[in-house]
Amino acid sequence: MAYRLGQREALIEFEDLDLNDSELRCKLDVPLGTMLEIEALMSNNEVRAGFEKFAKEVLISWSFIDANNKDIPADEKGIMQLPFNIALKLVEGWLLAVQQIPLENNPPSQNGNMSEAESTMPVAGV
Repeated sequence: MAYRLGQREALIEFEDLDLNDSELRCKLDVPLGTMLEIEALMSNNEVRAGFEKFAKEVLISWSFIDANNKDIPADEKGIMQLPFNIALKLVEGWLLAVQQIPLENNPPSQNGNMSEAESTMPVAGV
């Protein structure tokens, strides 16, 4: 029996005062190449490309609104509307989640789908 790659997600909740009550939902099961590319871009002064790659390949949703109470879209354009320190905290939170959440020996699903409990991993305290 082969190991079936999952589609896990992380719900990252931020505890610091600046991001209190903010949530970030992102993919955990991204290809290793994607994770390494994001890390390389962020550390090689290609920060814009790193944020755009993160938004395109990893980001699912977030709970951010602008000063006019309009939702900021969770995409490449939306991430560019965030202050640098917040955008960086999102990427760092995801990298921490990817490195900390172990793979589990889940039994194979009967229909090829994962339940909400199997696919979403809460991560607190970022």
